[in-house]
Amino acid sequence: MNVLIVGCGGIGGYFGARLIEAGTKVTFLTREKTQQRLQGEGLKLFSARGDVFVSVDAITKASLKQPYDLILLTCKTYDLPQCLKDCEAAVNDKTYILPMLNGFGHYQQIQDAYPKARLLHGYCNVSAARESNGHIRHYNSIHEMTIGIPSAYSEDERVNALIEQLKLANFNLRVSKAIQQELWEKFVFINALAGVTTLLRGTVGDVVETQYGAQTASAIIDECQTVAKAHGYAIRPRSNKITRDACKQKNSPLSASMLKDIQNNHEIELNLISELCNFAEQKSIKLPLMNAVHSQLEVYQNQLR
Repeated sequence: MNVLIVGCGGIGGYFGARLIEAGTKVTFLTREKTQQRLQGEGLKLFSARGDVFVSVDAITKASLKQPYDLILLTCKTYDLPQCLKDCEAAVNDKTYILPMLNGFGHYQQIQDAYPKARLLHGYCNVSAARESNGHIRHYNSIHEMTIGIPSAYSEDERVNALIEQLKLANFNLRVSKAIQQELWEKFVFINALAGVTTLLRGTVGDVVETQYGAQTASAIIDECQTVAKAHGYAIRPRSNKITRDACKQKNSPLSASMLKDIQNNHEIELNLISELCNFAEQKSIKLPLMNAVHSQLEVYQNQLR
C-alpha cells in the first residue's frame, strides 16, 4: 500500500512515523520549507509509546505525479481547499481518502472535489504537536485511530488489505460499525472543551477553580448534547461521563488546541463552533453560551486578519 499523508503536523507526523516504523511506504505532501527539513533531518517522534527517528519521503505539489492507495488528510480545516487542489494528481477512482479533521463539513468538500474517490469516515484520539524545531511530541499514551467503512466498500479486498496494513503500526486501530454516532460524540466533546476553555480563557483546572466555572462548563456541555440529540445522536452514557469528567477535574492542564492557537496568535478552526451553531439553528435550538463562544472567537479571528 502506498500512503500519501497530506501535512506533517502533530497528527500527520505521529501516524506517519508509526506507519513508516511498521514498514508501510509513506510519502508526505508538504510545503517546500517542511520538505527541505524532512529531507535533511528526517522525522523525529518523541513518545511514551516509543521514540521513532526515520528518514522520510517528502514531496511538494510540483513533484506529485502518481495516484496513491490511501490519502490521509491531516491538515487544518482552513487549509483543506488548497490541500485538495494540491493532491489532485494523487487521486483516481481506486484511491481511498481518510480525513482526520474535526467536524462534518469537510466530508462534502472532499466528495465534491473527488466524486469518484472512495471516501472513508474517521477520527483520531492523539495529543501530539509539531514543535518549533520540527520534532513531533506525543503528550500522553493515547494513540487511537477509528475508521468507518461504507457498506459499498466493505467487500473490497483493497480496503481490507489497507486495514490490515494499518493494524501493523504501533497505534490502536478500530473499525467502527457506528461511526456516525462516534463522530457526533467526538464533535460534542471537542466543541464543549473548546467552548469552556476559550470562553473562560484557561485550562480546565483554571476554570473549575472559579466560583461559577464548573456550572458554566456543565451548561455548555448540555447545549452541545442537546444539538446532537436533536439530530438523532443522543450521547451515550460512557461518552457523557468522559466529557463531563474531562471538564471538571481540579488542577487539570487540559485545554482545547484552539485555546493554544489563540495564545500563540494563530488562526483557529472556527468552523467547528460554526457547524454546531448551524446544526442548532436547523432544529430551532437556542445556544446562548455557544453563540457567545462563537462571537468572541469571530472577533478574535477578525482582529487577527
